[in-house]
Amino acid sequence: MRRSAPEPRFSRYAEERLRIALIWGVAIAGLMTGARARLLEGGLTHPLSVGGVAVLLALMALYIRITRQPLSERWRAPVTFGVALTLISLLGARSVADDILPAGDSMLRLGPALGLLWSAQLMLPWRLFGVVVAFGGGLAALPFLGPTPPPSPLGTITVAALIGALVVRWAAVRDVRSREEAHNRESNIQRDLVRTVRKLRESELKARRSSALIEKVTAGMPLGVVVHDPDSDEIVYSNGRCAEIWGYDPEPAGSTYTPSASFQTTMERALGMMIDPQPFLEMQGGLRQDRSNTVSEVELELRDGRTLRYFSVFIHDEAGRDFGRLHAVEDITSRKRAEETEVRYGLAARCANDGLVDWDLRARRVHYSDRWKEMLGYAPDELDDTPREAISRIHPKDRDHVLRTLFAHLRGGTERFECEFRMRTRRGEYLWMLGRGLALRGADGRAYRMAGSQTDITQRKLAEMRLRHDAEHDSLTALANRSRFHAELSARLAELRRGEIPPFAVMFLDVDRFKVVNDSIGHAAGDELLVSLARRLRDAVPPSSEVARLGGDEFALLLRDVISEEAALEAARNLQRRLAEPIQLRGQEMAFSSSIGIVWAERRYRAPEDVLRDADAAMYRAKEQGGGSAAIFRAEMHASALRTLEVQSALQKAIDRDELSIVWQPIYSCRRLEVIGVEALLRWNNPRLGPLGPAEFIPIAEEIGYVDRLDAWVLSRACSQMAAWRHEGATGMQLSVNLSARGLTTAGLAERLRKTVEAAGLVPWLVTLELTETGLVENLDSAGEALQQLSQLGFHIALDDFGTGYSSLNYIRRLPIDVLKIAGSLADDVCRDPRSGAVTTLVIETAHALGLKVVSERVEHEEQLAFLRERSCDAAQGFHLSPPLPVDQMTELLRHGPRRSPQGAPLVEQSSLR
Repeated sequence: MRRSAPEPRFSRYAEERLRIALIWGVAIAGLMTGARARLLEGGLTHPLSVGGVAVLLALMALYIRITRQPLSERWRAPVTFGVALTLISLLGARSVADDILPAGDSMLRLGPALGLLWSAQLMLPWRLFGVVVAFGGGLAALPFLGPTPPPSPLGTITVAALIGALVVRWAAVRDVRSREEAHNRESNIQRDLVRTVRKLRESELKARRSSALIEKVTAGMPLGVVVHDPDSDEIVYSNGRCAEIWGYDPEPAGSTYTPSASFQTTMERALGMMIDPQPFLEMQGGLRQDRSNTVSEVELELRDGRTLRYFSVFIHDEAGRDFGRLHAVEDITSRKRAEETEVRYGLAARCANDGLVDWDLRARRVHYSDRWKEMLGYAPDELDDTPREAISRIHPKDRDHVLRTLFAHLRGGTERFECEFRMRTRRGEYLWMLGRGLALRGADGRAYRMAGSQTDITQRKLAEMRLRHDAEHDSLTALANRSRFHAELSARLAELRRGEIPPFAVMFLDVDRFKVVNDSIGHAAGDELLVSLARRLRDAVPPSSEVARLGGDEFALLLRDVISEEAALEAARNLQRRLAEPIQLRGQEMAFSSSIGIVWAERRYRAPEDVLRDADAAMYRAKEQGGGSAAIFRAEMHASALRTLEVQSALQKAIDRDELSIVWQPIYSCRRLEVIGVEALLRWNNPRLGPLGPAEFIPIAEEIGYVDRLDAWVLSRACSQMAAWRHEGATGMQLSVNLSARGLTTAGLAERLRKTVEAAGLVPWLVTLELTETGLVENLDSAGEALQQLSQLGFHIALDDFGTGYSSLNYIRRLPIDVLKIAGSLADDVCRDPRSGAVTTLVIETAHALGLKVVSERVEHEEQLAFLRERSCDAAQGFHLSPPLPVDQMTELLRHGPRRSPQGAPLVEQSSLR
């Protein structure tokens, strides 16, 4: 079929297309000429700025306005649009282009080729060719722009424009036929373009995130990090920690994209801070020659006292090319100080000879130092690192205490762990250890680690035990002393009150006549006797009993196994029989008895002093019964003890209250029956206690140390009265005064007595000092020296109550005695008992043989007086002759005429007072 000629519409269509081509040609020419876009590693990455969007919107509005004009006017518009866009591109230069595509966007880096590629991706090849031709036509049409359109626009268009129009026409017709195909292809291209742009965008975001992550990681690191380019000597990256260490402003460093100051400048600043920069310079010189991956390290000492560790290494990319040089610096000042402290601690621990323990509570592992193992006799590799190695070796009696103390510290109950305990060594013996430790705790307060030391304190503990033993035991007999016995008795009383144990017996034992041995054959022999008696006591009682030496010859026993008072009394008798067995002392065989007081300890007793007080009272009751006796404490003994306390309290005030007085008993010559002397006897009349005899209160005065004051008071009053009688004419009398033997140990006694006598107007040879035989024997050594001093001053010494005590002629030989006074108990039986008479006769004859005077006491009958006169006894006194008289009656006796006996016989033919 023959094709028909084109319709007139085709001319209009072609003309319109040609004009559209002119519009796009001019537009593309302007964009390609002025946009100055450049390509950078992947294309578009940023959106248009606000200014750029405004310009494009303005161009689009211009284009829309052009398309709405009448067809006859549109041919001017394309040229105007293209010229406008070209002028914007040419004249606006970077400022307009930057508004369209911001400076930070990768679009600025697109070259002219991008515009061509962009058009190629949006258009088919023929359309692209038409646009290029139209572009050229648009440029060619520029000279034809004028104020009025030419009469024939088509005639003025160049051949290139006509060809472009025909091509566009042909392309348009072809485009109409394949519109759907082209539309699909264009859509795919657009999607690919959008996908590509999105991927590029995501890649850059990932890069930014990676850069930010690196910034955060290095910012929180304790290391100072620097990356620098050795070729340009620029710092590519530096974190804030590096600036803190070296002390400079971190800006503008801190970004991997912005170069910093010169690396050389930074290093010069660092070199000035070093004490010795030579090691650092040597390391840097080595790095310049060796660009391998080897890490170089050096330790730097700064002038401000800090210590740094410096690392440096070259960084290479995957291809092995130098990427840069990494420098890292760490402030290790605290670590170095900790290491130095640890070294000092280790040296101190080794010097202290201590074993160290480091316990990881979470891992349940313990590090025992070599010294710790050595202390127990083990080699360094012989024990496991478990807590059991230590705990299992603690003494069973100490283990619970150690664990309680340890767990109390781990729970936070104590500031530190400190405990003394015994540990078993490899040889099986136990050593005393002092463990110290401190737990490390986490934020929650729970202990996770504990470190400590262990010290061998065996020698110290042995010394302490020796000191404790010495403090609690008698050094002579090795028995418990008073302090230890009190503590033991107190503990048993507490158990008794709680009902944990039954009643028990406590004994107070005193050795009879111990002073005889101690003073006759010496203190060393007395000590031997005490040691022997102590050994017998320990062997005679069960192991559960407690035996103590309270002092001197006094012992105390606590017997737990007795079940009654009768059993306690039988146990006491067994002890007495055992102690009474003969003992060899210095080649002599001796036997001794003992007196024992017993207390049945019951719940009523609260303090050990109460028990011992009652036992002592029972012991004195036993002594009153005779040597070798035992007595159980009874309530009446307590009443006696209370009276003793009352007497003791009142006696100390008796002199001040003028409750004391003196009575006088005359001493008669047996041959002439005249008064040749007088004895001053002390009496005490208390308003509440009544009259008290010397036998009751003198022992108490001796016990409390009050007897010296009593003796001084009696001597002073007696001498004054004797001086008064002598002034009245009784010049032939001798004054006898009793003196306590315990007072003989008082320093300066002889001189003090002399002054007292002379102060009253007498001389010492007019005074006879009477001392009991028992008192002298109990203080023989000290008494002998004091008596010698008194005798040298002129005092006469009389041994009172001779025959009731030890009656040893050895004492008479050793002491400066002038007078023997026969005890009344011996004189009572001289007429009824031939043996007593024989002994009395022997004493009188022996005393005369030794040059001593003899005075018989307690002459109650005429037969006694006759017996004494027949045996040539020198003097006598007693109720048969005269009872003790008050001072006024004694004065009358001395002042008036002859005295008669109770039977009427004259005793004195004439008065002694003339």
